Amino acid sequence: MKISEVAERIDKHQSTIRQYATKFSEFLSPQPGQGKPLVFNNNDLAIIAFISKSSDEGWQYDEIRAALQRKIAAKESFILPHRNFAVRPKPETNSQLRSALAKKDAEISGLQGRLAAIREQLEANISYFNDRENIYINAIADLNRKLGESQGELKLLKGPPPSLFKKPES
Repeated sequence: MKISEVAERIDKHQSTIRQYATKFSEFLSPQPGQGKPLVFNNNDLAIIAFISKSSDEGWQYDEIRAALQRKIAAKESFILPHRNFAVRPKPETNSQLRSALAKKDAEISGLQGRLAAIREQLEANISYFNDRENIYINAIADLNRKLGESQGELKLLKGPPPSLFKKPES
C-alpha cells in the first residue's frame, strides 16, 4: 500500500509516515532512499501503527525501538489498525462527544441525588431500629426483673421445701 494509504489508516500526515520509515527502517520492508516509492505491506502498517501509538503516548524513539526489538525477538505479532484507528476525535464529533458527556454528567448528578436520598433513608431506618432495640432491651430487662420478683414471691407462698430427713416424732 502507498504511503498515502498508510497515513490515512493511522490518521497521520504523510511526512510523519516518512519520518517513521526513516527512523525505524530496520523494522520495515521498504527501504527509503532507493529512488522507488515506499510501498508498505500489512506487517509494515501494523508496525507503523505501533510506532505511532507509542509516540502519541509519549515514548521516545529509543524506547519504541527497544519495544519493537523485544516484540520481534519474542515473535509477537503486531495488530493491524482498524480503518478508524485514530483515537483523536474528528472535529464534527467533538460536539457529539460534548453532548454525550453532558448527558453522562446529568446522569451522574441524578444518581448522586438518589444515593444521597437512599443514605438519608438508611440513616433514618438505622436510627428507628436502634430506638426500637433500646425499647425492647429495656422491656426485656423489666420483664426479667418482674420474673425474678414473681419467682421470689412464689417461693414464699410455697413455704420452705420439705426436708428429706424427717425427725422422728417424739
